[in-house]
Amino acid sequence: MKGETQDKILQTAIRLIRTKSYNSFSYKDIADEVNIKKASVHYHFDAKSTLGIAAVQEYQSKVSYLMDKLKAEEKDPLKRFDQYIGFFRHGLSNGEICLVGVMSMEINTLTKEIQDELKNFFENYTKWLVDILEDGRDKGMFQYNGSSADKALYITSAIEGALILSRAYNKNNGPSNNNTYNMEYFERVADQIKNDLLNNPC
Repeated sequence: MKGETQDKILQTAIRLIRTKSYNSFSYKDIADEVNIKKASVHYHFDAKSTLGIAAVQEYQSKVSYLMDKLKAEEKDPLKRFDQYIGFFRHGLSNGEICLVGVMSMEINTLTKEIQDELKNFFENYTKWLVDILEDGRDKGMFQYNGSSADKALYITSAIEGALILSRAYNKNNGPSNNNTYNMEYFERVADQIKNDLLNNPC
């Protein structure tokens, strides 16, 4: 079935981007994993840039769904923030880091269409984080100087950087795989961010 095969290709591409990078895999890699011919991958996604756009859009759709669901079900801003951190922690524990973070490191090799999708993701993502921060500050739970937009930018940069460090300082001191990402670096940064928001000494 076209829909089922197309989705398998897309989900495989997303996993390969998150565990390796956008530029590190070929259509042959996807074909081998999905157990189809390379021509079938081209049939569903005529160019890798088309697949790249679809991957960012799919990732954004998933993240937006999770964030909207969280906002509807959890009114405590601190718990919402903890689950925000948990989203990245869960991916990292499975050897996967943020898709848009990975692709942003390759920005100069990407088409303008993919670059625009990445910018759109970060704009929406920042708005969601700003909502948590302002809710927490209004309720007297979070303390920080400056605008919520600037704080969201700082937190986003710190988290994305922590994910990269966790990959760089993998436990084997060699090529990373799904079992070697060093969670310690991520947890140390996450703790610093939370303590900073709560104005707690570290």
